[in-house]
Amino acid sequence: MAGKFTRIALSAAVLGTLITSAPVLASGSSGGASRGGGGFSTQQARDPLDAAYSRGKKRFKKQITCKTCEHKDGVKGKDAARSVALQVQTGDFNLTDNERQDVLVYIFRRYRL
Repeated sequence: MAGKFTRIALSAAVLGTLITSAPVLASGSSGGASRGGGGFSTQQARDPLDAAYSRGKKRFKKQITCKTCEHKDGVKGKDAARSVALQVQTGDFNLTDNERQDVLVYIFRRYRL
């Protein structure tokens, strides 16, 4: 029962953080005058969750599963991923708040927690 509660609490925390930060992530402006040529941009807007996943994956590999890191052999399975997610939330790794959110997005999507 405690595991189920932890999973729900982690999911709620990540989802709440992402919902409140999504407008900030998507609020960039693109000045047409500075990009010569004018007209419409051919780039499509990137999903904030996809961007967070990519950043989280890089940070996860760099600070959690690197050759000299605590989890140098990788994170195998949902139980190990859940344990790492708890460590991330409690600040066991040297991550900023934004990096922590990105890593949690990566862990939750990658390991389907």
